Amino acid sequence: MLEEFVRKTNSNKNNINGNVKWQCQRKEEWIPTLQYIFRHNRAIFWTLRDQLPESLGNHPLFRLALGWMCPPKVTFLKLPATPRIKHEMMFERVYQDIVLPIRTLELAVEKAGKLFGIWPILIYPSRIYDHGKGHRGIFPCPRPEDLVHHKDEEGHESEDAYAMYYDLGVYGIPHHKYKTTSTRNATKDANGYGQKHSYQAVHAMREMERFTRDVGGAPFLYADTFMDREEFNEMFNTELYERVRKDKRYGIPEQHFPHVFDKTVGGPRQDRWQKQFEYEKAQARKEK
Repeated sequence: MLEEFVRKTNSNKNNINGNVKWQCQRKEEWIPTLQYIFRHNRAIFWTLRDQLPESLGNHPLFRLALGWMCPPKVTFLKLPATPRIKHEMMFERVYQDIVLPIRTLELAVEKAGKLFGIWPILIYPSRIYDHGKGHRGIFPCPRPEDLVHHKDEEGHESEDAYAMYYDLGVYGIPHHKYKTTSTRNATKDANGYGQKHSYQAVHAMREMERFTRDVGGAPFLYADTFMDREEFNEMFNTELYERVRKDKRYGIPEQHFPHVFDKTVGGPRQDRWQKQFEYEKAQARKEK
């Protein structure tokens, strides 16, 4: 299957957004660029199957009558979430976008397959720029060996060197870890919920995060992360962020400017995953 971006369709009519020529089994299909980019949206990539059985979601009558409702807004789905659902989303499912240097692609896919066993996965390339000291954001700075030095329009060496990265998207339920144990007969986990599977979320994610730190990548912080503050500071470049937080010229007391760690990883979230981590370690000792 090959895709090619073109400015004209086979009817020679210009399209302001361009088109993608999709070739599969000697057939060609011309798709407007916007539709091509968002082609997975109606099924929230492939995770709608975890919320809605495929036998129902793919039924012609459902698509005819209710297909217009898909995809449901993720923010709307989160609003009525009960503590049990929040626990399931954090410890029984995987929703991760991890940005990594392109040189690690084969290793990362192999590790994600081993830890999560979720297929398909999403991979798309991206550039990460090094804007120089004092102008770097919170994302880790590309390492020298990953930088691509390029020339500007006038042929001069550009100061904005970049590195090629990719986003590794892993979304869904780690099926290969599941047992047939019913929730009724399952043991209670650290938060009092029945464990119906052998998937150890905290162990798996912390191993993936360790790999990510070692190669110079970072996860999107919308997702659940399982780091302590020291590990967070090792992964992310907080130099400029900390300087702005503490700069008195902006007139914002530091205590009124919560740290990004506290907003995304720390506080009650950290308490929950550390409690679950201790439970997983205790379970591992029992199995031995």
